[in-house]
Amino acid sequence: MKFLIPVLCLLVSCAQLDHKSTRTPSSVGDDSVWVAKTDKWTVSDEKSYRSWIRDGISDEIFLPDGEWAGVRTDGADLPYVLRAIYAYENEFHFRVKIFSRRHGLSNKTSKYKDVQSGKARMKNFLKDLVNSVSSHSIINSTADFTDLKNQRSLSSGDLIVLKYPKGISNHVIVVSDVISNEDGESLEIKTIQSTLPQKARKIFRDSVVGDLKDIYSGAEEVFFYRFK
Repeated sequence: MKFLIPVLCLLVSCAQLDHKSTRTPSSVGDDSVWVAKTDKWTVSDEKSYRSWIRDGISDEIFLPDGEWAGVRTDGADLPYVLRAIYAYENEFHFRVKIFSRRHGLSNKTSKYKDVQSGKARMKNFLKDLVNSVSSHSIINSTADFTDLKNQRSLSSGDLIVLKYPKGISNHVIVVSDVISNEDGESLEIKTIQSTLPQKARKIFRDSVVGDLKDIYSGAEEVFFYRFK
């Protein structure tokens, strides 16, 4: 028995060392907001995200009985918040470039390590996120978004950004679904939106038919973006 105890301790120690040697950088420590399984979204991950945007979001997700009760958004915040929530729930990497932050904002940040883990920590992260982004961070960030150039490329999860004259707030719309004909021409674009002021509100749904630049003719410019 005296001989077995040191041997067992040695085996445990070796197992612990071996476990540490196989850990990836994204899973080191537990101070992050959440641990991601990978640092890169696959084509399949993006496809699943689009399906979730199309069919998986309750209009009352941010209301008192909702899954993410109390999360406050405005129009520009909503796409960032939805992307972050999906990443959190599926253990995907999340990082966006924030011009006021040299390193941006990502799931790896340890800023909230003093907050209990799980949703409480995540809600602190989301609060920081919505106070750091805007329509301008979408328009100006080539690191986070691809400019789609025209509405024919739109799909679930993509963004429509309406840039208005000075003095009028810009608006960001999330595409939830696109119904197209055989030629790829969109017949109907379904959307989900939030608005000003920043508030925990019911998601607003709408649908439009036709040329978006004509429909939103009050905007100086209409942009179309996709998360990278």
